[in-house]
Amino acid sequence: MIHLQRIAVFEEQFAFGTSENNDQLNRIKPYITRWGLDPIWSQTSLSPNLEPQNFKRAKVVDPAESKTTGLTLGEFGFDPTLDFSVAPHEVAYDEVRRLWFCDIEIDPGVAYFPFVRLALARYQPHSADNAYLSRVVLADFAQLTPDRSACVAFGEAGRINIRVSGRAFAESTEGRENRVTATVQERTNVDPDLGWIDVANLSVNLRR
Repeated sequence: MIHLQRIAVFEEQFAFGTSENNDQLNRIKPYITRWGLDPIWSQTSLSPNLEPQNFKRAKVVDPAESKTTGLTLGEFGFDPTLDFSVAPHEVAYDEVRRLWFCDIEIDPGVAYFPFVRLALARYQPHSADNAYLSRVVLADFAQLTPDRSACVAFGEAGRINIRVSGRAFAESTEGRENRVTATVQERTNVDPDLGWIDVANLSVNLRR
């Protein structure tokens, strides 16, 4: 049985800094997963490399026999001096859309709304050398949204307490601070999930 997975491709760690290593980095940039900060937010620096451990849903089918590091790419003629790592993810088939899909969850750490560009390939965990990975396909840049949670509690005299928690930015480059607005909505008969409209004059800014 052939077990195929869709994965994200990463470069192994280099001691960049010399002109030779920088040239090597420029060679592999089009074939590896990369990320960067959104410049409109004032925030701390981002770690230079997005690592396989940042992928929370990554799963190795058979850790004892599967190889996820020290892999080679056909784009470089399977050059053994260029080692790559992968973060395997299981895929599933959507019968309605007739498409294969994969849910990918990335932990951005302390970064706020970073951009990420995934390098994707098909991965065969039980394979001969130089045959673990297909050719790399680059996804479009996307932004990672921060994890947040909201708690709503109904108090006395119709009072509603709302608490929103999660990662936020210090301030934007324009000096704006965080602001969360709560709006009361009512459901229409159009759609049970999407048929909601705002109630006039029932919005309030939450205080920190």
